Amino acid sequence: MSVNMEISTLTVMAWKGKKVGACNLKCPYCISHMTHRIEPEGRSMIQPERIAFLADKYKRVCAGIPYGIISSKGETTLTEKEELGKIIEVLYKSGLVPELQTNGTLLNPENMGYWHGKGLNTVALSCVSHIDEVNSQIMSGGRVHWKLAPTIREARKIGLLVRLTAILTKGGIDSPDSLMAFMTWAMKAGAHQLTFRKMGEPRNLALPGSLRVAQWIRANQVDPNFAITMLREKGREKEPLPWALRFGYEGMSVVVTDHMNAPIKEQVRHAVIQPDGHLYGSWDDPSDIII
Repeated sequence: MSVNMEISTLTVMAWKGKKVGACNLKCPYCISHMTHRIEPEGRSMIQPERIAFLADKYKRVCAGIPYGIISSKGETTLTEKEELGKIIEVLYKSGLVPELQTNGTLLNPENMGYWHGKGLNTVALSCVSHIDEVNSQIMSGGRVHWKLAPTIREARKIGLLVRLTAILTKGGIDSPDSLMAFMTWAMKAGAHQLTFRKMGEPRNLALPGSLRVAQWIRANQVDPNFAITMLREKGREKEPLPWALRFGYEGMSVVVTDHMNAPIKEQVRHAVIQPDGHLYGSWDDPSDIII
């Protein structure tokens, strides 16, 4: 690691068994399978000792609060509950703030309570709307049903911080009115943080499925400027991050950002521990290996 390097967050990739990318949804804008992926080699999970080693290296160059994120190229909570618990525990004992990124449809009080007991601090729930039927239709074609408000209530009751991570898309949050409806609902539901994220196209359209996803994104992409304008009018603008604008609104922290954030010189937004046990400076470029 360069002595001048700054890393914002450390992410550990989780997976179900030996399969990377398992998911119970079918989001038409998902590009996770088109980003750089390393399949596991005969082991169920990255060894805790390796995670602890990289967590220590990360803390030395961390820019801000040392977040330890558990994510996936699919749905993170399809990974066995105990395996996720091990990752959360090693991150927590390493002095990081553990955050679980999930679509939330498989969360329940039992598994959230178990992970909270291992040190989990935050659940980040992916969505496109506060309306359960809209999430179900856009993100799963109507196959999977959401219960977003009860999930937030249960998480808060357990003691977890809740972030809603909303992808901006037509039919979801795509106008000032729908944005205000979402933020008002989120405040009443008890969310602590909101992230509004612009959809990003696959960078390599030659990969299988990339063109179809790119065409859907082009047809449904929403420019986030309407959200920025409204937040500047209704909220309180804070010091920006290299990758995002930040606001305060009715007691909630609100961020507007892009879908993917590549490193900017020596500033790394997402440092990712891939299944090979190495640390990378982005999700989709194998040359961005750090250690």
